Amino acid sequence: MQGAFPDELAAMLATPEARRQWVAAMYTNRLWGSPYTFSQDDVDFMTEPFADEARLRAGWASYQLAYGRPMSEIPLMDAVDVRTLVLYGPDDHALGEDFVPKCERAFRNRIGPLVIPGAGHFLQWERADIFNQLLPAVFQRG
Repeated sequence: MQGAFPDELAAMLATPEARRQWVAAMYTNRLWGSPYTFSQDDVDFMTEPFADEARLRAGWASYQLAYGRPMSEIPLMDAVDVRTLVLYGPDDHALGEDFVPKCERAFRNRIGPLVIPGAGHFLQWERADIFNQLLPAVFQRG
């Protein structure tokens, strides 16, 4: 709905509490992450910015590209050859099975895709133990 019908969805999420609850479902029961990864304190922290409708709507912009939103506000990265670390959490049920092969085509100068077990859509939080050690190891300047 955030892509095809953002105004209707925003009307359904008319209060800060409703917006936060909608976002909270992504961390709990929508199968985006590994089950039982996030405490209520984690969910409260990560949903707080989205109580504000403008911030929530800003997060919907990329979904709207598939439904006619102009690309003019979002830069194109397909011609940029930057070193990119591609991580994938196999517990993410929001991304299609073609995510890994698409990344292999889209990012020419990449490390990965690296599959991180026990992680889903929120890999950086779900497996911070791996993520926080991996970034400096990959990107340190020597």
